[in-house]
Amino acid sequence: MERYRVSRLILLCYDVVRLIVIIGVITRLGRQSVSQDSYPYLVYASAQALFPIMAWFVYLNAEKYFAYLPLNIAGKCINIVLSGIWGFRVVSGFSETMSFEFFMCLGLTLIVMFTDIISIVGMAFIKKGLEKSVQDQNDIDQHYGKIESKADNTIGGI
Repeated sequence: MERYRVSRLILLCYDVVRLIVIIGVITRLGRQSVSQDSYPYLVYASAQALFPIMAWFVYLNAEKYFAYLPLNIAGKCINIVLSGIWGFRVVSGFSETMSFEFFMCLGLTLIVMFTDIISIVGMAFIKKGLEKSVQDQNDIDQHYGKIESKADNTIGGI
């Protein structure tokens, strides 16, 4: 079934770009706060790598990996809530000593939050469409699978 293939490709591309932005934001914030070494902060970003992996599997075979869509949606909802809490906390403690790079990181985080919302809506439409496609395919299979012949099989079908 090739329905929603372009939408799934867009989801995959978005999740790859999203991962790159999140890694950049986390490593930049880490370098500003503690040291120039970015390794410890990459550990925090590594969980975000699951999103492009899930999108890759959904892109390859949406029917088989259909169950990854709700997991992807749940993970992005958690990211939106936690990023919102962090952003609110940072903005409420606004200080003139914060650097331009820090505000860039905050802005990129807000962009990721809002694009995650759009991504969630898109995945909900893909999920609903795939559910309908699978249901339609099951209905067709059941319809053609239950055709009964009224021919007499005892004398060669005559």
